[in-house]
Amino acid sequence: ARKLHFDIHNDAAVIRYWENLTPVTINQFASEGGSVWYNYLAVVFLSYIDNEQADKALALAEQIINGESSTPEGYVIVGTEYALYNMRQGNVKKAMETFEWIAKESPTHRRAAHAHYWLALQSYAKGDKIKSKQRACSVSLCYSGKPALLEEWELDAKALLIKVDLDVAASLSIQHFYRKEFLEKNLSRLSTELQSL
Repeated sequence: ARKLHFDIHNDAAVIRYWENLTPVTINQFASEGGSVWYNYLAVVFLSYIDNEQADKALALAEQIINGESSTPEGYVIVGTEYALYNMRQGNVKKAMETFEWIAKESPTHRRAAHAHYWLALQSYAKGDKIKSKQRACSVSLCYSGKPALLEEWELDAKALLIKVDLDVAASLSIQHFYRKEFLEKNLSRLSTELQSL
């Protein structure tokens, strides 16, 4: 499903496969799958969104988020995609409520980095730089200091910028991993995201 969605961009195939699973197969996969199961559901959610079927995506995500049998890991994996979607749609309150829960219940999960970043940005927007910097430090903790994917590097770089009051020169002086151009690009994205709050 990940390859179909992220590499081939064949969301219709992801959806078709999901919708043809029998309840028995779904229950078996859900009971054995753990994080694999929830990552699969996150891809189905994204495929529905990209295939302009937001109603089905939201129903799927809310089933996990509001479900009593869902694990905190399931909530953080599917909930992150749900919250990011809500941010893109301008539903900041709902997104932030989801991010708050994720940051509280799964504070060191890799996917929780998104929650910490957005909460740091919200604190920054409110002028609470101390809380903002504390939240930004939590982003790096989620990656154990080792972001692996481009998305993780970008979040980590934006968190670094928050920690130094959005000063690219200061961030260059305290780390040597991110190049100036990469930090400037992410500062631009951060500034745009800040405006959404």
